[in-house]
Amino acid sequence: MNFDQFFEQASEAQARVLKLQEETNRLVPPEKLLDQAFEELLNYTAELQATQEELHQQAEELTVTHEVVEQERQRYHDLFEFAPDGYVVTDIYGKIEEANQAAHSLFNVSRSVKGSLLILFVFHEDRYLFRQHLIRLIQQGLTAKTLELRLQPRNYTAPIFASVRIGIVRNKQGAVSGLRWLLRDVTEQKRLENELRAERAQLKQLSQRLVEVQEAERRSIACELHDELGQSLTGLKYMLEESGTEGAADRAGASLEMVKGLIENVRNLSLNLRPTMLDDMGLLPTLIWHFDRFTEQTRIKVRFTHQGLGKRFGPQLETAVYRIVQEALTNVARYAQVQEVSVSINADERYLRLHIEDQGVGFDLNGINRGTSNGLTGIRERVLLSGGHLNLQSMVGLGTTLLIELPVECINSETAS
Repeated sequence: MNFDQFFEQASEAQARVLKLQEETNRLVPPEKLLDQAFEELLNYTAELQATQEELHQQAEELTVTHEVVEQERQRYHDLFEFAPDGYVVTDIYGKIEEANQAAHSLFNVSRSVKGSLLILFVFHEDRYLFRQHLIRLIQQGLTAKTLELRLQPRNYTAPIFASVRIGIVRNKQGAVSGLRWLLRDVTEQKRLENELRAERAQLKQLSQRLVEVQEAERRSIACELHDELGQSLTGLKYMLEESGTEGAADRAGASLEMVKGLIENVRNLSLNLRPTMLDDMGLLPTLIWHFDRFTEQTRIKVRFTHQGLGKRFGPQLETAVYRIVQEALTNVARYAQVQEVSVSINADERYLRLHIEDQGVGFDLNGINRGTSNGLTGIRERVLLSGGHLNLQSMVGLGTTLLIELPVECINSETAS
């Protein structure tokens, strides 16, 4: 029973007492009338007490309900305020009515943004898109919509990428009365996606480059066979055909020299393709042999220091290091214009670190981005395919330094002799 019903019953009781008093004044003796009135009063007093108890119980229930509602309101406030994503409530025109801490962080503001237009925090190039989505959402009566746009925090030069989900708030009549916005910073996700696309594109370029390198090696081998071996064999064939004529002894000596040169050419061709001692003896003896051969061919001294190369490494790592050193020294011979180059290799249980430095003419690092990489493309590809890191330093007139770190595949106890 509520208060209105209580007062209504009290009014009815008062009217009935007055009516009863009028009737009894005419028909009933005063003593009997008094007894009836007293009995009626007792009945209504009991009803009033019952009503009072009921109202007291309802008041207690209302107090408990109010406490529950207050707890839920505080819980909602905490969830809203301390959510990791930005939450914003606006009217249908985009004026901010509420915003949590994460939203203030996204906007890079410390004071309340209540009353500000949300579009002011949208990157200027995306504001047209923002308006179009907002109008379409309200006109079509959609319940929610998700889009990506850039936000422009205060005092930031670079915008941030955000995933935005918009929900509609309706009043009791079903009309749109406001909008709820969920703002999630996806800048890091976008960066990773861009890096992934760039790595995929680079992988595609590496694959194409691999095919090109294979074809280039085949052309080089074909040219070597045609120009060097082919001509030598043709000359040898001619001399052998003329062995029965006058001057055969002289031609026999020339043929012998030609055969020796032919053997040397085949040996050099084989070594350039892949030295067998790399598989048989390991990285350290092969590098020492290569440095001696390089110095003999180019007159450029190699100053070599090493640590931790007394053990065998995985075949892929040994091949990668040998090819990187081979390509780097080839670049030195072609471009550096020096009389000496230093090579340092240090290996531990996790990494092999390679340091190659010359004091030559150097070059402009921007030339790499323009495609003039001075033969460094192959080195970069081998480092990337080996899961390593390359640091290239060079300046015109100050020489070039290569710093390379490669993960060690495996090291066994077999010592490289």
